[in-house]
Amino acid sequence: MGAPSTAMPRRPQGPRVWLIVAVVALLVLLTGARGLALFYTDYLWFDEVGFSDTWSSLLAAKLVPAAVFTVVFFAAMLTSLVIADRLAPRRRAMGPEDEIVEHYRAYVAPYSGRLRVGVAAFFAFTFGAPVSAQWREWILFRNGVDFGIEDPQFHRDIGFYVFRLPFLEFVAGWLFAALLGVLLVTAVFHYVNGGIRLRSPFQLVTPQVKAHLSVILALMAFAKTAQYWLARFDLNFSARGAVHGASYTEVNAQLPALNFLMVISVAAGLLFVGNIFRRGWVLPVIAVGLWGFISIVVGTIYPAIIQRVQVEPNELAKEQKYIERNIEATRAAWGIDDESVAVESIDYAEDLDAAALDQHGETLDNVRLWDPPLLEESYQNLQALKAFYQFEDLDLDRYTVDGDTVPVLVGVRELNEDGLPSPSWANRHLFYTHGYGAVVAAANAVSAGSAPDFLASGIPSAGEVSVDRPEAYFGERLGGFAIVGAKPDEYQPVDEEGSPSEATTRYEGTGGVKVSGFLRKAALALRFGSWDLMVSGQLTGESRVMYVRDVRDRVVKAAPFLRFDADPYPVVHDGRILWVVDGYTTTSQYPYSQRITPKDLPAGSGLDIEMNYVRNSVKAVVDAYDGSVQIYAIDDDDPILSAYRKAFPEVFTDADEIPEGLREHFRYPEDLFRAQTEQYAKYHVTDATDFYKGSAQWSISPRPGERAAVGGDSSVTTTTVAGDEEVTASSDELITPLYQMLQLPGEDSAEFVLTRPFVPYSRDHSKDNQLAGFLVARSDPGESYGDLIAYRAPDSSDIPSPLKAANQIDATEEISQEFTLLDAAGSTVIRGNVQLLPVGNAIIYVRPVYVRGGSGQGAYPRYKYMAASYGERSVLADSVDAALAMLFGEAPPDGEQPPDGEQPPDGEVPGAVEELLGDAEAEFAAAEESLRAGDWASYGEHIAEAERLVARASRLLATEAAAAAAAPAEVGGSTGQGGTSPTNGAGATAPTG
Repeated sequence: MGAPSTAMPRRPQGPRVWLIVAVVALLVLLTGARGLALFYTDYLWFDEVGFSDTWSSLLAAKLVPAAVFTVVFFAAMLTSLVIADRLAPRRRAMGPEDEIVEHYRAYVAPYSGRLRVGVAAFFAFTFGAPVSAQWREWILFRNGVDFGIEDPQFHRDIGFYVFRLPFLEFVAGWLFAALLGVLLVTAVFHYVNGGIRLRSPFQLVTPQVKAHLSVILALMAFAKTAQYWLARFDLNFSARGAVHGASYTEVNAQLPALNFLMVISVAAGLLFVGNIFRRGWVLPVIAVGLWGFISIVVGTIYPAIIQRVQVEPNELAKEQKYIERNIEATRAAWGIDDESVAVESIDYAEDLDAAALDQHGETLDNVRLWDPPLLEESYQNLQALKAFYQFEDLDLDRYTVDGDTVPVLVGVRELNEDGLPSPSWANRHLFYTHGYGAVVAAANAVSAGSAPDFLASGIPSAGEVSVDRPEAYFGERLGGFAIVGAKPDEYQPVDEEGSPSEATTRYEGTGGVKVSGFLRKAALALRFGSWDLMVSGQLTGESRVMYVRDVRDRVVKAAPFLRFDADPYPVVHDGRILWVVDGYTTTSQYPYSQRITPKDLPAGSGLDIEMNYVRNSVKAVVDAYDGSVQIYAIDDDDPILSAYRKAFPEVFTDADEIPEGLREHFRYPEDLFRAQTEQYAKYHVTDATDFYKGSAQWSISPRPGERAAVGGDSSVTTTTVAGDEEVTASSDELITPLYQMLQLPGEDSAEFVLTRPFVPYSRDHSKDNQLAGFLVARSDPGESYGDLIAYRAPDSSDIPSPLKAANQIDATEEISQEFTLLDAAGSTVIRGNVQLLPVGNAIIYVRPVYVRGGSGQGAYPRYKYMAASYGERSVLADSVDAALAMLFGEAPPDGEQPPDGEQPPDGEVPGAVEELLGDAEAEFAAAEESLRAGDWASYGEHIAEAERLVARASRLLATEAAAAAAAPAEVGGSTGQGGTSPTNGAGATAPTG
């Protein structure tokens, strides 16, 4: 009788194991299904916006190169492995490692064919799939054009460096890496086949294997030759010298070294070829050893010696020619050369008087009283009107109001899902689907109560700027998805008669992807991870799903080969809300141009990359109602844009098809201007010697703090001493470019421009109080759009900088006392942007001052004063007119002195104030009657007219007060507004931006 078994009985596999297997399988299935859903719904999205050909072109650009490189690698690897198997020795003397061969032959040899294919396929996918990441380089390689400019070193067209060199370098590098992979895998196969032994009393490597590996090594040597040849052109981007580009060391040491290494690599390749027949180790060792030694000595040590011994002791003399190349290339690549920038001198003189001011009335009338971040708080408190509406951003623009061009601030009342009364699925996706209306306020005026003077406001929208299609389904930072055309109606804050009421609406546009079948519904449900999309009975065959609703994300997805500005801005055009997004073409492959990653860019800017060439070549426009995307090509001279237009013809629309009136709202992009001013601060200097010395360089002016330096509460963090003056600046922050309406020196009328001032460069900030110049970008439509003008101060002048003006305002005793009183009363004094106003041969600085009373959600800044600084004097008054009258006295109209006792503003007599207020009272009464009758549209019209009349009366009163205060004084006006509406003297109301 046998011994009893000690084996444990097998536990039956219960349902738990099968459940785990099922869950894992389901997860794998869902992951793959979601990937397919994303792929399919991306196609639906491109088809919806009319870019289906772009989708297929982008897909082909990613798949075709990857497939080609995968096939090439597969063929090379499989061929090498087949040869390795055929060269395997049939009989070898047994050694300590031959047990491996025996096991391999016993277990794997019957499947060797499939093994070779499997190994080749695995590595082919490993090496080939990442090639899809080179889709942008592949597109430019296939569609590149000439720039018509040659580089000064190799005399090749710039297009070679921008369009061809990056992809050629990738191919050469990939080829070398692929051959190295083939070499290593082939060597492993030779080992398991018995052709290579690491320890053996007999032959370590068979002659056949040596010949085989020599062929691969020869190919690697020739691939390296190609890399050396291409590396010669990369010298044009070297950062070794004083500036970027091929410097003295690159041209006289590195370039000869690369040429020599090309010869050595070819010689090494020939030695490997010779070893095919000799089949020894002497030639490969000589080739590799000589190659490595020369690479170190000639390629690294020799250039370093030249740099240290010849260049550094006499750098200017050696590098002057190359600095000149860098200056010329950088100025051309960044659009700051003589063709793009007109240079004007500032013949500074502090000789302004009241009569001279009258000749620059448009500049003074359009001074910005509001800054966007501060006014945004006012918009949110005064115009959001619903908890689920918000203003993401305000943007400065200009509109024509009563025949005058007025600077305005525009914001869109967007949907805020966090504020919904109930965050149910139906509320988030079916009922609350869109924002409502644009709000427009004058930047150069305030209304009664020191609030914004609105040109379009309220629900329903009323005012001078008409918004006929106020629904905003697409906006800034708007995520998720919305469903329109479902069974339930959508929320609308006005009824069919246009009166404010809890009402509903039906979508009438064509935006969104139709949910017209089970496949689409399932794919969208997987994309968003929303099972309700599948099971909800509220959807019909006509329902549409809107996704990618953030306008910037929308244009990035439509044209991923372009880079886009961080700040889309809304435009009310033809009664519709349109979003405009500036698009750029960039490269880091412009020879000799200085590469930078621009500083001080807002979060999300497409220019936050290292580059040395940029153009604002497109304007993308997204309709807030239907999400349609139009990308207008506005720069036919940009070769990179030309290449992309060849690759994606349906993406771009010609500039001559821009709708009439829309072009008037285009503006020079702020992100581009930030980058250009950073480069221009150095590259306004065109003499190589002066550039090298650095004494003529500028810095962008530091940004003065926004909080008044009183009560110990200030954002000011850096203090330096310049001569006898104390200069205070915010820590390392640069002054923000400002959109302004300015009458530039020598021009007859004001225009919409972007400005940024400079100060002389000083490492210790000791010159931050002196203005060196300022750059202006013109934005008005026409031939002047995009032109840059640099106004340069004489080196000997001592024009105050914005920082000095801000400090001088704070240091003026009467102003400081006023700030202290306001701050001590429980309010917070906030200073706005310092605005530089060129008036004749002088510079005036103005700075709005705001007061935020109390704290909490309902507190928002209100306009309080306008500070003005000229020369060594600073004043504070209720309005721009009053401040200038305190500085200069009142300017008589047309240079003529009016009769005694009369101060007619713009042709109106002071007696008109009473009449204007009487008319306003009548309008308020009419508004009250309309309110009783429930006529909300008429109510809004009467209120708007009454506010305009009050504003005009306030302007007259402010002008009289300025005339009365013409005697020198430092603080003018009362601390309160008394219900009046100070303006700039233009009588126009406009929002800030």
